[in-house]
Amino acid sequence: MKKAATENETHINLLCDVSNLANLLTGSVDMKGFLQQVVEMVAERLKADVCSIYLYDEKNNELVLTATQGLNPDSVGKIKLKPGEGIVGATHKRVLPICVGDVEESQEFKYFEEAKEDGFTSFLSVPLQRGVESIGVISLQHEKKNYFNEIDVTALRAVASQLASSVENARLLLSFHDLVAREKTTSEQLKFIKGEVASDGFSYAPAMVIKKKGRSLLLNPLSAAGSGYGLADFRRSVNKTGAQLQKLQKDFSARLPEGASLIFTAHFMILKDPGFIQKIEDIIQMGTDPIEAVCRIAVQYISLFTSNPHPYIAEKANDVEDLALRILKNFQKENPIENELGEKKIVIAEKLFPSDILNLVTNDVKGIILVGGGITSHISILSRSLKIPLVIVEEPLLLLIQDDTPVLLDADLGNIYIRPSKEILEKFERKNRLKEDTISNAIMMDPVTRTIDGTRVELFANINLLTEVSIANQLKAEGIGLYRS
Repeated sequence: MKKAATENETHINLLCDVSNLANLLTGSVDMKGFLQQVVEMVAERLKADVCSIYLYDEKNNELVLTATQGLNPDSVGKIKLKPGEGIVGATHKRVLPICVGDVEESQEFKYFEEAKEDGFTSFLSVPLQRGVESIGVISLQHEKKNYFNEIDVTALRAVASQLASSVENARLLLSFHDLVAREKTTSEQLKFIKGEVASDGFSYAPAMVIKKKGRSLLLNPLSAAGSGYGLADFRRSVNKTGAQLQKLQKDFSARLPEGASLIFTAHFMILKDPGFIQKIEDIIQMGTDPIEAVCRIAVQYISLFTSNPHPYIAEKANDVEDLALRILKNFQKENPIENELGEKKIVIAEKLFPSDILNLVTNDVKGIILVGGGITSHISILSRSLKIPLVIVEEPLLLLIQDDTPVLLDADLGNIYIRPSKEILEKFERKNRLKEDTISNAIMMDPVTRTIDGTRVELFANINLLTEVSIANQLKAEGIGLYRS
């Protein structure tokens, strides 16, 4: 049995050593060598038979074994897991530690023959977190059952906390030269991209890449520690946020009467939830910086929603994130004036909140391209109702194109053309004119629909929001076939 006092001393020394390694990394881009030193040190200090680090590859959506002490070194770079796959994948997906006393009794454990991990029974894994996101996993294994305890979990979480920042910085350094090269060739590489249609339409306009500001406050709360704000500032920010949401709801109601409740219901429920506000106030009163307090509780709510298997519930995590960012921004007594969002442009973004749509439509956005996401989101429903062409793609290089690059968005078929040729433009202009003529002809449709042999049929319309009823009436629809809620 390990002695608690000895364990604590060992763990403190371990944290000091990891901190020193992080300092050594500052002048180096040898991330793999750095990570190998870490796994060797952690395995030795925590008396573990195995210590491994898996890094998340965003492009391929998989966790890759990058360094190990105790497993077959030839398996480095070869063992890959999807989020949710195995204990390591589950740790990454949940962004929570997992401690297993006997892997043979765990349904999540996945055995890799090439790793030569036979005989290792206990398993402890902790996410390497960048705010609410996991960028990798550090894991320990031991041949004895139930070897790891709560002290080990705490120690490994502390190591992961120190390590995450260094790992992220190293990843940025290693990818810097590749990023520069990609930026130079992006325009030539990207000519045509096929995506998923979320809201049909056609648009040709300059591009604008939007990278949401303020996200770093939520994803890196420690950077805001010691902000100087207090409990009164938090309460003022909450009140200011509530007033802003009420104004947004009123403005949105003028355009889409039932759309405002679709967007802001979750915001108001969370903002008025005494548990949410009280939890933040409690830890502020215990001495936590208000900025960090908002981030910490928001992360708990986000994790709760994202772990739900139902997509509709999981999507509420976006509402929590949006609300938390608004509260953080409102700590400032005077918010800076933002540049107009997407004015007469085709907006390219990795993520947008439903409330962003109001700013976009106000600025006459011509189309939206989302890099990632799902077509069942509120963004898609609102875009269809507001007649904003929207296509969802899985091409991260789109986020690197220069602003004002000409883009043709064919959201009828999900096709995207970067710097389209004159021939392509002429083709789509003909197609667009034909579509407009078809709409004009549809207005003259007979009020009663029949087949060519005279058989009476009923023509019903599919409706996203109530504002589309008038269009259905113009087209002589006789009822509603499907109302998408």
